[in-house]
Amino acid sequence: MNKSDWKIFGVRVPEWRERYLRRKNQELVELLGDEALTPTVRFWRAKDRMGEEVWVLTTCLDGHSKEKSASCIGDRRRFDVVPKPAVYGTLLPMR
Repeated sequence: MNKSDWKIFGVRVPEWRERYLRRKNQELVELLGDEALTPTVRFWRAKDRMGEEVWVLTTCLDGHSKEKSASCIGDRRRFDVVPKPAVYGTLLPMR
């Protein structure tokens, strides 16, 4: 990744994090409001879901380095952290 891409990447990561968490928080709200489940089941499912998201966040959005950024972009797309280029335009050219 060249210097220009790295700068763009650094600007985009916080945007991607907030976009991702907005969506995941809404999913948790829906889960916690599911009256078909008992409050206990809702709580434990939400806890498990948040535990899974910790892994995604730390893998895809935290602790990135210039050397690892290109290889991590695949993980970011796999977990739908980075918007799809076809929908949002090219954010980072793949090199």
